[in-house]
Amino acid sequence: MKHFIDHQNPLFLSFNPVKIEEVKMMAVKLPKATVIRLFKNAGAARVSGDVAEVVNKIVVEIAKGAVKSAKAAGRKTVSTDDLRLVVVVS
Repeated sequence: MKHFIDHQNPLFLSFNPVKIEEVKMMAVKLPKATVIRLFKNAGAARVSGDVAEVVNKIVVEIAKGAVKSAKAAGRKTVSTDDLRLVVVVS
Protein backbone atom coordinates (compact mmCIF):
# COMPACT_ATOMS: atom_id res chain seq x y z
CA MET A 1 0.00 0.00 0.00
CA LYS A 2 1.52 3.33 -1.08
CA HIS A 3 1.02 6.52 0.85
CA PHE A 4 1.11 9.69 -1.15
CA ILE A 5 -0.02 13.29 -0.99
CA ASP A 6 -2.48 14.24 -3.70
CA HIS A 7 -1.61 17.84 -4.51
CA GLN A 8 -4.59 17.99 -6.88
CA ASN A 9 -7.03 17.25 -4.08
CA PRO A 10 -8.98 20.44 -3.22
CA LEU A 11 -8.93 19.52 0.47
CA PHE A 12 -5.14 19.45 0.41
CA LEU A 13 -4.98 22.88 -1.22
CA SER A 14 -7.32 24.42 1.35
CA PHE A 15 -5.21 23.21 4.28
CA ASN A 16 -3.60 26.08 6.18
CA PRO A 17 -0.70 24.95 8.33
CA VAL A 18 -0.76 26.27 11.90
CA LYS A 19 2.38 27.05 13.86
CA ILE A 20 2.96 24.86 16.91
CA GLU A 21 3.14 27.97 19.11
CA GLU A 22 -0.36 28.98 17.97
CA VAL A 23 -1.72 25.53 18.81
CA LYS A 24 -0.19 25.71 22.28
CA MET A 25 -1.70 29.15 22.86
CA MET A 26 -5.14 28.00 21.72
CA ALA A 27 -5.00 24.92 23.96
CA VAL A 28 -4.44 26.89 27.18
CA LYS A 29 -7.57 28.64 28.42
CA LEU A 30 -8.70 29.97 31.74
CA PRO A 31 -11.88 28.15 32.73
CA LYS A 32 -15.09 30.18 32.47
CA ALA A 33 -15.83 29.67 36.18
CA THR A 34 -12.41 31.03 37.12
CA VAL A 35 -12.90 34.17 35.03
CA ILE A 36 -16.37 34.76 36.49
CA ARG A 37 -15.04 34.25 40.03
CA LEU A 38 -12.23 36.74 39.33
CA PHE A 39 -14.73 39.42 38.29
CA LYS A 40 -17.07 38.66 41.19
CA ASN A 41 -14.17 38.90 43.64
CA ALA A 42 -13.39 42.29 42.08
CA GLY A 43 -16.93 43.42 42.92
CA ALA A 44 -19.06 42.57 39.87
CA ALA A 45 -22.63 41.58 40.71
CA ARG A 46 -23.07 39.79 37.37
CA VAL A 47 -20.73 38.69 34.59
CA SER A 48 -21.77 38.17 30.97
CA GLY A 49 -21.22 34.68 29.53
CA ASP A 50 -18.93 35.87 26.74
CA VAL A 51 -16.51 37.65 29.09
CA ALA A 52 -14.41 34.51 29.62
CA GLU A 53 -13.72 34.14 25.89
CA VAL A 54 -12.62 37.77 25.57
CA VAL A 55 -10.47 37.55 28.70
CA ASN A 56 -8.70 34.51 27.23
CA LYS A 57 -7.97 36.41 24.01
CA ILE A 58 -6.60 39.35 26.00
CA VAL A 59 -4.39 37.07 28.11
CA VAL A 60 -2.95 35.45 24.97
CA GLU A 61 -2.09 38.88 23.53
CA ILE A 62 -0.47 39.93 26.82
CA ALA A 63 1.59 36.73 26.84
CA LYS A 64 2.70 37.28 23.25
CA GLY A 65 3.75 40.85 24.04
CA ALA A 66 5.70 39.78 27.13
CA VAL A 67 7.50 37.02 25.20
CA LYS A 68 8.35 39.49 22.44
CA SER A 69 9.75 41.90 25.04
CA ALA A 70 11.91 39.19 26.63
CA LYS A 71 13.24 38.08 23.23
CA ALA A 72 14.03 41.69 22.30
CA ALA A 73 16.06 41.94 25.51
CA GLY A 74 17.94 38.76 24.58
CA ARG A 75 16.34 36.63 27.28
CA LYS A 76 14.41 33.36 27.21
CA THR A 77 12.75 34.01 30.57
CA VAL A 78 9.74 36.32 30.73
CA SER A 79 9.94 38.64 33.72
CA THR A 80 7.53 40.93 35.53
CA ASP A 81 9.26 43.83 33.79
CA ASP A 82 8.16 42.37 30.43
CA LEU A 83 4.58 42.24 31.69
CA ARG A 84 4.78 45.84 32.90
CA LEU A 85 5.81 46.91 29.40
CA VAL A 86 2.67 45.28 27.99
CA VAL A 87 0.13 46.02 30.75
CA VAL A 88 -0.38 49.15 32.78
CA VAL A 89 -0.92 48.17 36.40
CA SER A 90 -2.02 50.80 38.89
